[in-house]
Amino acid sequence: MRNTISKITHGLSWVAVLLAIIATVLWFWDVTNRDGWGDLGFMFTVAPIVGGISLLFGVIPSAILYFQERQRRDLLSLRMSVCSCLLVVGETAMLFIL
Repeated sequence: MRNTISKITHGLSWVAVLLAIIATVLWFWDVTNRDGWGDLGFMFTVAPIVGGISLLFGVIPSAILYFQERQRRDLLSLRMSVCSCLLVVGETAMLFIL
């Protein structure tokens, strides 16, 4: 059962990475167009949704699984989820500064 949960969490971490890539494409499009409403839309809709999904379905379960049994797949899932979450948070911070 634990192995199945680990595989599902790993798959959800890949989903978080793909969502972060899509959010990055939207961020680049928004920065190149200099649209103020697009900035607000990104900061208040895209960033919280993608960040929340990566935290809720990636970081938290992967961290719990990794600290219980220290498997390599769980560590990889944790790293992927944390990086995707930090990417979206960094993009939002840079958007706020720009």
